[in-house]
Amino acid sequence: MFWLSMALFGYLINQKAQGQALFILIALFVLIAFLSILCHELGHALTGRKFTRCRPEISLVAFGGLASFPGASFTKWKHVIMVAAGPFTNFFLAVVFYVSSHFLLPRLDPEGSTLITEFFRLGLVINIIWGIFNLIPVFPLDGGQIMHSFIRNQRLAHTISLVIAILMIAWGISTAQLFIVILFAFMGYQNYEIMQAIRPRK
Repeated sequence: MFWLSMALFGYLINQKAQGQALFILIALFVLIAFLSILCHELGHALTGRKFTRCRPEISLVAFGGLASFPGASFTKWKHVIMVAAGPFTNFFLAVVFYVSSHFLLPRLDPEGSTLITEFFRLGLVINIIWGIFNLIPVFPLDGGQIMHSFIRNQRLAHTISLVIAILMIAWGISTAQLFIVILFAFMGYQNYEIMQAIRPRK
């Protein structure tokens, strides 16, 4: 599902291309998305291992990745730092892509017309967007997890996540961003299901 969802996003972003160029651009997007998401989860995993000494696990799932820490427990602030490490790993990678492009592209691609230029451009854009996207306060995104760390009432926290997800869906519809609509519809439904499960019984 990870590979299928990334291929779908690659298609939605590059659907104006045609023929062989479309397949190449989708493949390039999937490759960079894989590397960026893996590094994002490594940011979580390595920080969490530093705090807990446990053996973290990384899974690639639909629309992203997941770092888990079997049997580990975090204090509130260590959990916040561990969660924030993912997006900030992406911001660091964005800087690496930006700086590298300035030093390498004049030598590797002086005319700026090959896949090398597109590789650096996508690396910069994907990591900036993925870092910012994950800080949106919608559970289970990193921003949503950080929000949950500071709100004791979990039903309230999931309600906030659901409201923000609905706003993001509305924005996605108004701007014709289908992948935004799909992502936040999926996460909104997750939060609704959790809210139903923890609803106070009369």
